[in-house]
Amino acid sequence: MDITANITPPGSEWSLGPYNCNLQPGDSCPLTVYLAPTPGGLTSATLKITGPSGTVGVALNASLVSPGIPGAPTNVMARSTPSRVRVSWTAPASNGGDAIVAYRVYSTPAGLHCVTSATTCVMTTANSRVSYLFSVVAQNAIGLSAPRFTRIE
Repeated sequence: MDITANITPPGSEWSLGPYNCNLQPGDSCPLTVYLAPTPGGLTSATLKITGPSGTVGVALNASLVSPGIPGAPTNVMARSTPSRVRVSWTAPASNGGDAIVAYRVYSTPAGLHCVTSATTCVMTTANSRVSYLFSVVAQNAIGLSAPRFTRIE
């Protein structure tokens, strides 16, 4: 039995991927539905599937959320050895709706910094007797999170 599918209203941001459904009893047919949202576009539509027994409508709904800045990293800690400082943290609970691309670590006094995709950064220091305040921020395509701090005395 042949199955057809279409989306109403036609010409909306919703579309179907290619499919070929000639089913026997007990078979299934995968359909891929795409949404390419545009500002002010339709975030709902109906997928209509028609077969020998009639037509079934399936509601398609989407909620468009604009990405924002990520949450701040947590559990920021620093440990030092005579020539290195290791700063580590936990990724934020929220990436702001867009992937985190980097973490940035800065020191006060200035001089130690790193940019990494990991949740640990090791920096070389010439003087282990200096007290440092480290800030760590998460970065996504939208911007930087609020900083989190830790200190080494």
